[in-house]
Formats: sequence, structure tokens, C-alpha cells
Amino acid sequence: MLTWSTTNADTCTASGGWSGSRTVSGNERSGALSANTTFTLSCNGPGGGAVTRTTVNIAAGASPSVQLTANPPGVAPGGTTTLTWSSTNATSCTASGGWSGSKALSGSETSAAINADQTYRLTCSGANGNAVSATTVTLRNAVLTWTAPTQNVDGTPLTNLAGYKVYAGTASRSYGTPANISGAGTTTYTTSLTPGTWYFAISAVDSTGAESAKSNEVSKTVF
Repeated sequence: MLTWSTTNADTCTASGGWSGSRTVSGNERSGALSANTTFTLSCNGPGGGAVTRTTVNIAAGASPSVQLTANPPGVAPGGTTTLTWSSTNATSCTASGGWSGSKALSGSETSAAINADQTYRLTCSGANGNAVSATTVTLRNAVLTWTAPTQNVDGTPLTNLAGYKVYAGTASRSYGTPANISGAGTTTYTTSLTPGTWYFAISAVDSTGAESAKSNEVSKTVF
């Protein structure tokens, strides 16, 4: 709302964000503003002219935000999770990663069957930018793979490899009873896990029952 008054003036002319003749006092609502705008009023009287200006600044709009969660955050192979999200100051949302396509500005959705760790992302856009939220759902199992050894510690060929022992525990280098794997050609082992961080190592066993040193340790955290 523009409001003005004068003294000792006979005529007034508007320019800048408005235009044309104006009375020597009054008020008037501007048109819709989409950028900073300066309104100028020039008034004249017997003693000369006077000019006044006022600038209206457009306040920056709020940036969009989005939050995405998965419940549960860990599943057994083939399981599903419920993805729930909400956004503010957004006009559109697009999914990527473990899911895809346009999504409502808020809602929930059951995922497809999960057979590998999946990261779900949601990008929401508004007049003042983009916002991204992501959540990762892990499998509550571990798939271990390794390469069969071909030499003994002394460098001689390993000719009597009989199998392996797979060690697992919830503390580094502190394992329970190992799983015995028969057969030199078996180099994959899958095990289910309870939530937490698990540590694994593997050793080789020959036909006499002699066991190698344990391998380097690997770990996996599930929720």
C-alpha cells in the first residue's frame, strides 16, 4: 500500500514501479510484485518541484526441506520396509536409488522385496531450490566370498585343501565356534545376523586337519 501527501504542490506524477498522474495526496495498492521495486513520486508547485522515492524489497521465500525414513531399517533377504516421507515448501518430489518415479509431497510406501543393501533417495523441489533426503536399508545377513589358497606358508603348492572355517563374532578378533565348510571348491558362505556389528575371518584346512592362520577381518553392521 503506497500512501503519500504533499504541501505547496499542485500536480504529482508517478514513475518507476507505477506511472501516470496522481493527486497531491492519497493511497493506492500496488500491483503484484515479483522483484525489488522502487516507486517514485514527483510533485510540482509554485515554488518548484520535489521528488520522493520508496523501495519495496521482496522477502526471500523459505527453502524446501524433506525427511525420509525407513521402518524397519534392516530386513531379512526378500523382506520389505515402509518408507515414510514429508516435505515443506516443495512443489514436487522425485525418488531415486532403491525406488524411482514421482512421489507425493508426503506419504508412505512399502518397498519392493529387498535382496541387497538399498539406499532410497527423495529429492523435493520448490520455488527456492531443492532438498534431498536419503535412508539406507541393510540386509540382516552376510554373504562372504573368498579366493581358494594355492600355496602353503612355505611357498610349496597346496595339494590337499579340504575346506575352510568361518569365524564370526560381535567383537573384533573375538569369535565363537566356527562354521566348518567342506570342499576346496566352496568359496561362498551366507549367514543370518541379528542387529549389531559383526566381524568375520576365514581360515583354510587341509586333509590332515591342519588349519591356516585366520584371514584379514571384515565386518558388517545391520539394524
